[in-house]
Amino acid sequence: FVLLPADSLDQPIHRYDKFVRLPGSMSPSSTSTTSPSSDTSKQILTIAEARDTMVALLTKVAAVTRSMGRTVTRLESVDPSHELVRVLRQIYITATRVVPAQRDDAVMGIVRAILKRLFQTPREPILVDSLFALLARLGQICDRVALDVNYLVQNLDHTRKFDLEMIPGFVKSRLLNVREYDAYLAKMMQQGQFLKFGADLVRRCVIEDRSATPADLPETLSVLARLARDGSGTEREISLQAMFKQIQQRQGEVCRPALASISPMASSRREEFHQ
Repeated sequence: FVLLPADSLDQPIHRYDKFVRLPGSMSPSSTSTTSPSSDTSKQILTIAEARDTMVALLTKVAAVTRSMGRTVTRLESVDPSHELVRVLRQIYITATRVVPAQRDDAVMGIVRAILKRLFQTPREPILVDSLFALLARLGQICDRVALDVNYLVQNLDHTRKFDLEMIPGFVKSRLLNVREYDAYLAKMMQQGQFLKFGADLVRRCVIEDRSATPADLPETLSVLARLARDGSGTEREISLQAMFKQIQQRQGEVCRPALASISPMASSRREEFHQ
C-alpha cells in the first residue's frame, strides 16, 4: 500500500481506491450496458426528472448493499462491474445531465437525501462507504456540497459529531474542513472530553485509511502527544506512544520532520532544553 503524496489529498475521489476508476467509466460512452429506458447519459434532464431518477437510484443503492450483508465493508473491495458501482455511476451521470442552470439545485437535492440516509440506522458499512464516495464525487461538480457538509457537522449534537462510524467518512471524502474540526476536537480534548475518540480518529484516518496526514490533525495530535508523555505509565500512555511510533513508521523518513514537532519524544526533549 503506497502512501499518497500530500498534494493528492486535494483530490477527493482518490480517497477511494476502487472508486477512482469511476471517473473514466462514468463517461457517457460507458453507459451502453444500461437499458435505453434508464439511460440518462444522452439527454438533458429537468430538475424534477433528475430528482425522481436519483431518488429511485438511491433507494436501489440501499437495496443492493442490504443484499450484500456485512461481509463487504469497503467500496474499494467491490468489483467495478458490480451492480452497486453501476448504480452509483448512474446517480453521478444523472446529476451531470441536468439543465446547467438547475444542476447545483439538483445535486444538492440528492446530497441532502444522502446525508439523511447516512445518519439513519441500521446502516451497513458498505452502504456508508458507498454514500461517502458518492458525496465526494458529487462534491467535484458542485461547490455547495462541501458547504452543506460542514454546516451539518457543525450543528450535530456531540453524540454524532464524535461518531467514529461517520466522521472518518467525512474526513475521507475531503469535504469536511478537517483543520476546523481538528481545532474543535482538540478544544474538547483539552477539557478532558472525547480523548479516546481523538486517538481512535487518528488511528483510523492517519494510520489505517491514510485519508489524512499528521498535518491535517496537528492540534489533536498535540493533545495526544502530551498524554503520551504524562509519565503515568498507564495503558493509555503506552498505547499512545505505540501509536506515534506507528505513524512515524508508516509516514516514512520524508514525513518525520513534520511529525517531530508533535511527537512525544520531541516534546520531552524540548521541555528538557527549557528546564
